[in-house]
Amino acid sequence: MKQEELEGYRLSPQQQRLWRLRQHSRAFRSQCVLMVRGPLRTEALEAALGRLVQRHEILRTAFRQLPGMELPLQVITDGGPVRLRHLDLSGCPAADRQRRAEEYVREERERPFDYERGQVLRAGLVRLAAADHLLVVSLPALCADVRTLQNLTREVWRQYEAVTAGGEDAAAGLSEVVQYVQYSEWQHELLASEEGAEGRQYWREQETWQEGLAAPRLALEGDGRVGESAEYELGEVRRELGAEVLGQVERVAERQQSSAEAVLLACWQSLLWRVGGAEEFAVRVAFDGRKYEDLYESFGLFTKHISTRSSFLKDTSLDDLLRRVDESFGSAYEWQEYYAPGPTDGLGGGGDVVGYEYASWDGDQHHGQLSVACAELYSCTERQKLKLSCLRQGAGLRLQFYYDPQTYGRAGVERLAEEYVTLLAGAVAEPEQAVGRLAVVGGHERQQLLVEWNETGREYPRDKCIHQLFEEQVERTPEAVAVLSEDEQATYRELNERANQLAHHLRSVGVGPEVVVGVCLDRSVEMVAAVLGVLKAGGAYLPLDPEYPAERLRFMLEDAGARVVLTQEALTGLWGGSGGAVAAENPAVEVSGGNLAYVIYTSGSTGKPKGVMVEHRSGVNLWAALKRAIYEGLGEPGRVSLNAPLSFDASVKQLLQLLSGRCVCLIPEGARREPEALLRHLSEHSVEVLDTTPSQLRQVLAADARGRLPGVVLVGGEAIDEALAARMRECGGSRFYNVYGPTECTVDATVGAVGGRGTEGGTESSTEGSTESRAESGGVIGRPIANVQVYVLDAHQQLVPVGVSGEIYIGGGGLARGYLNRPELTAERFVPHPYSRDEGARLYRTGDVGRYKASGEIEYLGRVDGQVKVRGYRIELGEIEAALSGHAGVEQSVVVAREDVPGQKRLVAYLVTESSDAVNIGDVRQFLREKLPDYMVPSAFVILPALPLTRRGKVDRAALPPPEQVESGADIVAPRTPAEELLANLY
Repeated sequence: MKQEELEGYRLSPQQQRLWRLRQHSRAFRSQCVLMVRGPLRTEALEAALGRLVQRHEILRTAFRQLPGMELPLQVITDGGPVRLRHLDLSGCPAADRQRRAEEYVREERERPFDYERGQVLRAGLVRLAAADHLLVVSLPALCADVRTLQNLTREVWRQYEAVTAGGEDAAAGLSEVVQYVQYSEWQHELLASEEGAEGRQYWREQETWQEGLAAPRLALEGDGRVGESAEYELGEVRRELGAEVLGQVERVAERQQSSAEAVLLACWQSLLWRVGGAEEFAVRVAFDGRKYEDLYESFGLFTKHISTRSSFLKDTSLDDLLRRVDESFGSAYEWQEYYAPGPTDGLGGGGDVVGYEYASWDGDQHHGQLSVACAELYSCTERQKLKLSCLRQGAGLRLQFYYDPQTYGRAGVERLAEEYVTLLAGAVAEPEQAVGRLAVVGGHERQQLLVEWNETGREYPRDKCIHQLFEEQVERTPEAVAVLSEDEQATYRELNERANQLAHHLRSVGVGPEVVVGVCLDRSVEMVAAVLGVLKAGGAYLPLDPEYPAERLRFMLEDAGARVVLTQEALTGLWGGSGGAVAAENPAVEVSGGNLAYVIYTSGSTGKPKGVMVEHRSGVNLWAALKRAIYEGLGEPGRVSLNAPLSFDASVKQLLQLLSGRCVCLIPEGARREPEALLRHLSEHSVEVLDTTPSQLRQVLAADARGRLPGVVLVGGEAIDEALAARMRECGGSRFYNVYGPTECTVDATVGAVGGRGTEGGTESSTEGSTESRAESGGVIGRPIANVQVYVLDAHQQLVPVGVSGEIYIGGGGLARGYLNRPELTAERFVPHPYSRDEGARLYRTGDVGRYKASGEIEYLGRVDGQVKVRGYRIELGEIEAALSGHAGVEQSVVVAREDVPGQKRLVAYLVTESSDAVNIGDVRQFLREKLPDYMVPSAFVILPALPLTRRGKVDRAALPPPEQVESGADIVAPRTPAEELLANLY
């Protein structure tokens, strides 16, 4: 059998890569749309295009391959006449004409090319009016880049003028052009020659840092990595900037002896830093490959997309960036001919490759009676997830944000474009300012973050105190059961009388407004009466947990200045049939909503607990807000649990249900510690609302095979991971609410419904009334409750864009007064409100990391102090835990940064699974590698039967054992292999 032969030329390195890429997409092409005004001679235009095809071989190049050939050869054909594809829209209505013209351009962009025949230049002419036409020129990316389209536009009208004048080919007056196959062969020879050794070495050195440098990781709404198909498409978002902004850009460039291209790139890098968070990352910058004058007028794919390094520090300014960009530009420009793009890098999706391209296009051109302007420009010569293409046209600037719809949603890119325009305007106005301090959020997004999503103002009895509202409820339902404990109960009348008796006694010993009274009691009716009695006396109660160490209790009493402490022994004889020694009527005390209601101590970073002071009005707002967000849908007052200890602020929101006539059922201490006993207690006493922590809820769900959970479950105190959220969504008999808020903001600041029967209730939203806020992942904490505002801010207290992580700040009606006897700490954590006009308005810095979703809901990501640095990388531990929760075999996970050996910090993951053989650690590690960079994959994994818990039901991270101390055989310890650990520590 005779073997067929084929003669031609090798593809250039750029074409080789693109040929492989184009197998997955029709997006790789170049297209320009020219607006032509004036008397146009179509036959002359066809002739001019034909002359271009004869002058430039790449415009009549076929791509042919025989069976068994991986890559085709370039074969130069004779070409042929160019026929314009005509569409006459001059008779259509204006609106319809515009729409059909746009459809035609899109259709031309998507039509396949005939690579075998070599007729790669395609031109269409759309007639809009007698003297208005659109010329649409399309070429495969294998044959044309942006510079090719510019060269083609200039030459075609020279040829047109020559044809209409009856003259010879205009090419006779032009210099001889370097043909693309000549360039292609030169590239291959250069990359293999001794002459190119130095250049190849330069790029090998660049690859060293590129291997450890990721593309920016952008959290834009509409992230579609899961289920990504092979087909590659591009969406586009466009912004037009006028002469004023362009003038500022050029003035900054001139002052720094730089260029507009560099200024726009520096601002693009700055935005990627602000929205991505990485201090170092790579951006692929397009270099047009025409370094030598002989190549200026050549047609073909010369452009190379070269990774450039972006590095940021806290105080980096635009001026600083420009110096780095120019240095990086200069080096890449000098060595660009020696750069060979990898043949497969980016195939199948790759990383979130972000690109940048700049082109300067002449303004309106005039050729005789014709006026020609560029209406559209499209060029895709590389596979990238996101690219900013800047096109300067005369005195204006067009910004085109191209994106992969399989990765990013249009709404997210729209916001990104708005953010870039905002940052660019600020940067060129103050180029010496640190880019980290420049505003990024502007326009519609700023309106959303400041107004729409924080428009939570609602009326509530702000001038009344907690005990006063309780007394009003006593008048309405005196004989209803108010409190139910393990061995007794009390009606509203009985509870009020007991509280009154205690209040009168406390008044007699000097308790009044702003006086702190310690309450150290077991879980009982007396405990609830004591809290109300302190409030009725005008004082503020200080919960003292009987199980706390004596030293801690002594510190709290001394720090709070509590001269009176209520204990079980001290209450003996104050009630229980002792007669009328103390009056039972409501005491008359001058106390207002601005007076102190309670002080709760929380852990302090210095090792000493700190007392949080909460006023009556904040507690009343919490009651009113939760009533609107959760309880209004429950119907008649029923029974709610009091599961949390009195010293845990979650107890406050349950005690406040006494203001609504509900019965508070005290969960016995034994039942709190044993899931089956808890479920039995809830069922026997018909409890409708359970307050719990995620850690306790996991154990309860595991024991609840018969659906004994109450109809409403309030989950708070720590983050809900996706595995637990999935379990909640499977519980059809209960409605779960993720409630979030620090003690300093009065228990709960946000509410979000999670799974279960969540379709019925509502979560407070930014519009009037209640709307459903269903959390699709465990990290979603919903929206602010009534009269509470939540902001996500950066290190400079600037608004961060939607989808970008930052520190959560809380303001509004729930703010505590501050820390008792800690004015410096109060000033540090309760800061002036930068977005309020109210005098004295403050925000509380939570230390929590979160981000706003496009829906207006807030996603909790972890702690600021949970952000660790390992091997130079900043890592949010919560992000790793969130990824682990997506593994089917992992029920619960905690990741910590351990330094068991000084100077050797490492990540360790602690996992809870159904059984020790439920997961393969190698599979878990590979699972993470598919979701996270390698530096975020823990060095060791430890499987435990259960995670240790504190008494409050939270994970006790301090009790997690070092991997080396876990007994072999009892649990599984899976560290990295020595080779893996060595590779991980190279970066």
